[in-house]
Amino acid sequence: LGLAGAGLGATAAAAPVFHDLDEVASSPKSNYKRPWYVTEREFGNPTTEIDWSIMRPYAYNWGPIETHIYNPSHGRFGGTEYRVEELMEMSGLRQEKINRLREEGIKSGRPGFSLKDYALGRGMGAARIQSVDWLGPSASPPEGVPKWTGTPEEATSMVRAAAHMMGSPNIGVLENDADIRKFYHPEKDRFEDIPADAAYISHEPWPHPYPCLSRMGRPETDLEVKHIPNTHRWTLCFVVRQIDEMNRRGVSRQQMGGGTTGYFHGAIIPARLMKFINYLGYHVLKSNHYIEMCNPFGILSGCGEQGRHNLQNTPEWGPAIRMTPALTTDLPMAPTKPIDAGMWKFCEVCKLCSTHCSEFGEVESPISMDDEPSWEISGPWNRAGIKKYHHKWPACRHCVICMPSCVFMTKESASIHEVIKGVVAVSSIFNSFFATMEGTFGYGPIKTDEEMADWWEPDLNTWPYDLIYYQAPVKLGLIIRR
Repeated sequence: LGLAGAGLGATAAAAPVFHDLDEVASSPKSNYKRPWYVTEREFGNPTTEIDWSIMRPYAYNWGPIETHIYNPSHGRFGGTEYRVEELMEMSGLRQEKINRLREEGIKSGRPGFSLKDYALGRGMGAARIQSVDWLGPSASPPEGVPKWTGTPEEATSMVRAAAHMMGSPNIGVLENDADIRKFYHPEKDRFEDIPADAAYISHEPWPHPYPCLSRMGRPETDLEVKHIPNTHRWTLCFVVRQIDEMNRRGVSRQQMGGGTTGYFHGAIIPARLMKFINYLGYHVLKSNHYIEMCNPFGILSGCGEQGRHNLQNTPEWGPAIRMTPALTTDLPMAPTKPIDAGMWKFCEVCKLCSTHCSEFGEVESPISMDDEPSWEISGPWNRAGIKKYHHKWPACRHCVICMPSCVFMTKESASIHEVIKGVVAVSSIFNSFFATMEGTFGYGPIKTDEEMADWWEPDLNTWPYDLIYYQAPVKLGLIIRR
């Protein structure tokens, strides 16, 4: 097929060009080399088309955009045109199957579902790490030492190096203009003309006629508002990885080890990063949309691309990241641009995530099977103003079948995979063929019972994963100069 030639031939055109060492040092990417086929786009213009004039702020349980209507606790406040009850019934059928598989599995001792697998899954969730407070730790430079100064490019490279040490392989940076502020909470995040050190929290009466509920559906008594100084002009987001190998285990108890690691690190990394920035002499706050809006920050800042499955696809790890949560800061940083690695274009013909989702659930998949992305949303749970494959969220049980179905989660053990990624990035001609080959070569979303049984006897000298010091199976590209 000449795939290797196609990949290598595009290297010169796609690779970044630096003319001298000073230019390298001044680049915000100087210490992180992406795969050669990853190109940059203009700010605010990711591969997923956005109409910024239509896009509005978004929040769960917010009346102005009707997101409250599919909350199980008060789902009847909205209309019937969005199939809310039908979609929720589909979700219930999926959950019934998951419950049945787990109940039968633990009784029969089925690999992946047995008692020791159950204990593993429960044990992985036992740390109960508390997320860092919104205001972060109280820290500042030692007395008599001025705050750190440098160029925005130096700041971005510095923070990326620190984040890497603290558990995140990559970061993204955005300038908080009017469009980026649309990804902050429309009621709970308020940018105001207050001193840089005067951020505070207030509590106001709930202003809506429907119940006040958290994102998880828990009752709340009032509206907690975060007041953010306008001097916080930059959003910093960071990649939180998870163990992709464990996500290939369907709805088994072993699968719990994949996402859980991401939530552990997702609590630890911001605590470290916030203290680091405070000690430099700057202020930093955690986004109120820590979970809900983490993907847009990552996509717009170049950490990854939007996928059909409505997860974020990264060139390095596919969708095997837990989140790209955000911090807002007054440390001047150089913004990072959105990227194009051909992944969004590939989603047009692939559809494996939706196909496998439907096959497992035995009902309609919440993931779109449309041939082309659309501006038309499937319900108020989608954000208007984005041309994409809109997800039917009320029907989704977050079973993670879609994640290992994605071809970009393929391991790098075979060198041809990296060549194929390069071809996909520069041409869509072979996309349909590559999607078909995913099944032909035996890649699938779920490990066999035999493979799950074998997990308990790994070669721990070569097994590349553990909870504390995660060994990445691909080269990260962080260059440490001594």
